[in-house]
Amino acid sequence: MLAQLEARHGVTKPILVHAILETAEGVANVDAIASASPRMHGMSLGPADLAASRGMKTTRVGGGHPDYRVLSDPKGDAERASAQQDLWHYTIAKMVDACMANGIKAFYGPFGDFSDSAACEVQFRNAFLMGCAGAWTLHPSQVALAKTVFAPRPGRGELRLPHRRGDARRHRRGDDRRQDAGRRHLEAGQGHRRSRPARGREGSGSRQGLQSALIVANGGLALERKGREAYLSVMTQTSMRTAKFGLGAVVRHRIYPFRGVVFDVDPEFANTEEWWLAIPEDVRPRKDQPFYHLLAENADSEYVAYVSEQNLVPDTSGEALRHAGISEVFERSADGAYRMRVSHAN
Repeated sequence: MLAQLEARHGVTKPILVHAILETAEGVANVDAIASASPRMHGMSLGPADLAASRGMKTTRVGGGHPDYRVLSDPKGDAERASAQQDLWHYTIAKMVDACMANGIKAFYGPFGDFSDSAACEVQFRNAFLMGCAGAWTLHPSQVALAKTVFAPRPGRGELRLPHRRGDARRHRRGDDRRQDAGRRHLEAGQGHRRSRPARGREGSGSRQGLQSALIVANGGLALERKGREAYLSVMTQTSMRTAKFGLGAVVRHRIYPFRGVVFDVDPEFANTEEWWLAIPEDVRPRKDQPFYHLLAENADSEYVAYVSEQNLVPDTSGEALRHAGISEVFERSADGAYRMRVSHAN
């Protein structure tokens, strides 16, 4: 859907997706969300809705709680010291891990008590130290606090913010499996750097998590069957050449052992510039060609892949794909072709 909008309105800069982590199910599937699409830009913590989703006994928006404390060990009859703890430490750390592992940015969410600037600044600083790139501000008074904590300054920015981004780039360049625009998903499926178990067809949690990831990746897959030809026509009007594969085409990678079915097409490269530059020059695909979103599988796993046209060939094996998400989006005809389900046309 995003590719369709970009093509229809002549948008040359890719539309990216920013997720808000605000449900218990989202936290449980945070890595799947962070890796759901090459369009992912980042993720922010939504503490108020997350607290409600978890059934937490607090109405505070971010920050600590006076009843969430630890006591020092007893020392005779001396009064034991007590310290208030951060309710969100675990969640922020898990979000940062998922974001950094997938090359996107993590952000702290809002701090609700804008009358307490000292506590707000401390919370922002904790998030910064844990790896967050920024934070939300609910009140004008918090803008200066966020700038104080997150904005690079002479003598500090070179050490902290750019250094962190440089580390992420080095990790990407150092991964010998990141050789193409689709390699991030190939890597996840084959267990290099990040081991991910294959999702089975059974279990509603697995299907719901995958469906959520697909929705995040594409802004919804509600393309009418009779409108698919028009969709591809609109895309190719702004493309430098016609897309070779249409929606429902079964393809395989010409180098690496995975295959999949096409569920979205970008007329040209629609990932971030940083990610594209991180691909080694000798294998970096051209931008002026279609890129395909696949429900893909290899021998060990299933995942969402993003691959250049030059690295795809038709899959003529006739074998059905195992990907659990396919049955939710496509139906397979007697001749083995995949067609968009009617339920995804509404």
